[in-house]
Amino acid sequence: MKILVSANNPGGADSLLPVVKKLVDKGEELTIILEGKAKGVFAKGGVNFLDAERLNDVKLKSIVSDNNFDIFLAGTSLGFTVDKKLLQYCQEYKIISVYILDFWSNYWQRFSVETKDFKFLPDYICVMDELTKKEMVSENFPEKKIIITGNPRFDHFLDNIDNSREDKDRILFISQPLKECKNYTDAQSSHDEYVVLKDVMQTLNSIKSSANLVIRLHPRDVKGKYDVIMSKSKRAVVYDSVSDVAESLSRSGLVIGISSVVLFQAALAGKKVISYQPNLEGRDALISNRLGISKLVANKEELKICLENYLNESAGPSWHINRQSSKDIIIPGAADNVMKFIDSVKK
Repeated sequence: MKILVSANNPGGADSLLPVVKKLVDKGEELTIILEGKAKGVFAKGGVNFLDAERLNDVKLKSIVSDNNFDIFLAGTSLGFTVDKKLLQYCQEYKIISVYILDFWSNYWQRFSVETKDFKFLPDYICVMDELTKKEMVSENFPEKKIIITGNPRFDHFLDNIDNSREDKDRILFISQPLKECKNYTDAQSSHDEYVVLKDVMQTLNSIKSSANLVIRLHPRDVKGKYDVIMSKSKRAVVYDSVSDVAESLSRSGLVIGISSVVLFQAALAGKKVISYQPNLEGRDALISNRLGISKLVANKEELKICLENYLNESAGPSWHINRQSSKDIIIPGAADNVMKFIDSVKK
């Protein structure tokens, strides 16, 4: 089987990679075209690819027209990315297209660009669970296109996270580049990552404790992104020097952020997680809040209560969460499920 693979966003690439590795092991013929931070994900995974940023539109189209692909397999992203260009070419040449969705947010935005027109809708979309399908259908996605497989990234999501080594005084802030994605996100509010970090720092500064704040940058963040804000803190604030996210989570007692998938990962692993989304309007993008395994905080006053409860080891209502087993949330064997589906549509 000849398969064309593409991704731009690191989340989409993370969901594709386990399937791609299985396809390689199976001996399938793959052509992989990546751009943006997806390149780093595949490079780290030891998978070769073509750099889309070195290929013009004529070359991209010729790759599609000259290779007689059976399947186009892609990860989702926001904006007019390389996968969307390739999707258009694949549709022109009647090539079956399959996307893998990586999270419970921004559904229509991943398959449109500026308006909700579903201009870049593939033949099939592999999704995480029944809830995803229900929410997508409510946004007018054709039900027949939505296939429940689970997210392949989640197959080994909790591997190597060890809570026995956590440091209560290490509070990990998960950065998220919301400001640059304002036009695409579900939730409309006055907050972005800068506002959120300022509030977290100011609140921590107002509480007497020995806790330190560690900032973990997003793959799309530039080095030194928060230098100006950090310089105004009264307590130690540093960038995360731990390269592996599982190791960084293992060392941290509390994880704070907005709606990053890393917060979901931390919550599933049993970490205390605060999702701080001040003045939130619209749907909460973080699935672990809706499942009751992380704490949604909507204003600065509540944030202070939560942090005080954590730092003072209080058993107050702020930490009354519904600790579910990951088996109740994640569909196992998602990579194999996607493989089986690809085989079925090819036949």
